[in-house]
Amino acid sequence: MSAFKNLLSLIFIFSSFIAQAQNKFTISGTISDAKNGEALIGATVYIKELKLGVITNAYGFYSLTADKGNYTLQVSYVGYATVEQKLNLNQNQKLNFELAEETETLGEVVVSGEKADKNIKENKMSSASIEIKQIKKIPILLGEVDVIKAVQLLPGIQAAGDGNTLLVVRGGNIDQNLVLLDEAVVYNPSHVVGFFSVFNGDAIKDFELLKGGVPANYGGRLSSVMDVRMKEGNSKKLGVSGGIGVLSSRVTVEGPLSKSKDVGSFMISGRRSYFDLFFPLSEQTRDVSAYFFDINAKINYKIGEKDRIYLSAYNGRDKLGVAGLIGLGWGNTTTTLRWNHIFTDKLFMNVSAIYSRYNYNFDLDIARNLNFRRLNYIDDYVLKADFNYYISPKSSLKFGASGTYHIFEPGKRVPITSESLITEAALPRKKALDNYAYISHKIDVNARLNIEYGLRISQFSNIGGRSIIYENNTPNSIVNGAIRPNAQLGFNNYRANEIFNTYYGIEPRLGTAYQINSSSSLKGSYNRMYQYMNLIQNTTAS
Repeated sequence: MSAFKNLLSLIFIFSSFIAQAQNKFTISGTISDAKNGEALIGATVYIKELKLGVITNAYGFYSLTADKGNYTLQVSYVGYATVEQKLNLNQNQKLNFELAEETETLGEVVVSGEKADKNIKENKMSSASIEIKQIKKIPILLGEVDVIKAVQLLPGIQAAGDGNTLLVVRGGNIDQNLVLLDEAVVYNPSHVVGFFSVFNGDAIKDFELLKGGVPANYGGRLSSVMDVRMKEGNSKKLGVSGGIGVLSSRVTVEGPLSKSKDVGSFMISGRRSYFDLFFPLSEQTRDVSAYFFDINAKINYKIGEKDRIYLSAYNGRDKLGVAGLIGLGWGNTTTTLRWNHIFTDKLFMNVSAIYSRYNYNFDLDIARNLNFRRLNYIDDYVLKADFNYYISPKSSLKFGASGTYHIFEPGKRVPITSESLITEAALPRKKALDNYAYISHKIDVNARLNIEYGLRISQFSNIGGRSIIYENNTPNSIVNGAIRPNAQLGFNNYRANEIFNTYYGIEPRLGTAYQINSSSSLKGSYNRMYQYMNLIQNTTAS
């Protein structure tokens, strides 16, 4: 931890030369959509006279510090009308803006998108962020809007199989992709054995995919990060929307929590497939049952000018069965409780309490006295805190820490009926702690050079339970280039809360961008990342 403390000290010392507090004032606030009140992520706040600007964070918050004076403040976002406001900066001020979608009288047809120089100026490598309204315009198989199907159209990404929503990013495995839904890990982001993703387009606000240049606040996977965020709900008026597709239908309800004042909003969205209704029409499939459903819900409540609480939840399930004899089921459940707090004009905090579960079951029901259900699941309990400190318009700091408590149920067998001859049995549960702390500093060295560097320290510890003792203290050995399993010599039995086999990882991160001219830039990044959990696939049913 000494290296982490030294890095933190160096950053603050270095930053003190950049941001001098004398005769400087800060404007801060939030940028949102005038139509529905949704926070706008990545909106630009710019002082024209100083050619100085910042962008909003994941919650629409910004902070901009400048010398005392009279300026023109410009607030803009792609697809929205730009707002300009005269600013007399003689004290710290809080300014919130609501942007309206840009509307023009149609003349010639104009196709527009991101600013041409956006990718040139940003210090991001191999990243993609697509708005949901753009994804809905992409032609998708059978008319089903799908975030992951759209991602598969990007370079460096391909499906794990034909029609599959599992991703292979630059040669990595499917378990090497970190998928987050409102900060909660989604272990299996697919429905119908990979035909659909679990992300309902009507409930998703936006997402970002990182294939390289991963910042220090992300980790735990080797290939990529997909950060998906749910809608917050329409804080202006009550609305209902939905759609009927070839394979599934959906409905979404959203609106304000109060008609009299702006205190928050809610969103509930549900989706269910109904292709199982057609199975009885065919002799070959009449005994087959197969369907999926998912529900997204989110509430945000404004406690005061500096505090806001978000509660979001997701539940999705797939079920597949044949003649009531064999059944399969799998699904994800996530819950995220977040608290946003603004300490000062420059310091923003987000604290999250997260629960995530992925579970899978296999049912066999041959007779009243011959039946059982096998259960498997992964439970995650997470507590994390993230901070944004805006030192100056050219220098910002991110830091935070997180702790995760994992519970693994590798296999539990229970009888379906009391008459069953098959008794209850279970493999030993596995438990682990997964912790990390990080710090990241982003600085504009000059008008052309931008650097973002950081450090992440991770730790993974096994807790209690039974551990196998292998020959040579390892499960496998490599002999003449081939993997040879080592013999099992016995077991170590640990106490319930005893920690053993602790692993550490020091993960430096560096990203640079040098703008050569208005249409060219040179970028480079370095990541060192650790993955402590891996997917082991079994192609046979036990």
